[in-house]
Amino acid sequence: MNADLLVRAELERVLAIPTLRQAPSLRRLLRYLVENTLEGHQDAIKESIIGIEVFQRGPDFDPRLDAIVRVQAANLRIKLVDHYDTDGRNHPLHIELPKGAYVPRISEHPQALPAPAVPARPRFARCGLRPRSRVNR
Repeated sequence: MNADLLVRAELERVLAIPTLRQAPSLRRLLRYLVENTLEGHQDAIKESIIGIEVFQRGPDFDPRLDAIVRVQAANLRIKLVDHYDTDGRNHPLHIELPKGAYVPRISEHPQALPAPAVPARPRFARCGLRPRSRVNR
């Protein structure tokens, strides 16, 4: 399968997670960032352009006065990290938004190994008892 198609499939999976389904502005932001990256338009991924294109600010949008892009990018970063730390940890691709940047990083992730089994504790430990010392008295 084409790499762009794989990235677009991962984008759609991420856009469908409950925390993003309820956040249309974050969905628009993520779609804008990923699609512009795939199309080779990283030059369009600037705070001032994102404010106008994604958040419908007027042509006089000044990111020094309006922090909408920085705030929403921070919110999106948190949601992406949470997703890939939980339900999305086994996805073959991860979409990341590096701190201080708006160009997303798409990385391959091998299938995560299952969590190691926790060794069973002895029965007496569960009830608060300790084993007797075998020292002769």
